Amino acid sequence: MTIPEELAVLETREAIAHIDATRQVMIAGVVANRVLEPLDVSDAAIADTPDGPPRAAGMLHNGLAEAQMIWLEALPNDPRLPFLFGFHTPVEVAERLAEICESFA
Repeated sequence: MTIPEELAVLETREAIAHIDATRQVMIAGVVANRVLEPLDVSDAAIADTPDGPPRAAGMLHNGLAEAQMIWLEALPNDPRLPFLFGFHTPVEVAERLAEICESFA
């Protein structure tokens, strides 16, 4: 499991290479966690939003999601778990992640 950020992805790729080279175990997959989806709002709509916290939050979110895509491309296309914390209760997060994980089985 890794998160789509530079250091985490580089360390994961290094670990995969080491495990493959030593043939200690077979890697079934690499789960990416805390993956942000771009907002369902165009960049133009965000830019047209008046200055303030909503505009800043939209720009930050889409910027982070775009940055993550670079690092997700460096990983195998295995399961990806969305970033849910802060948007749902802990019980809702656990239920949603369980649903996602069951779909991979």
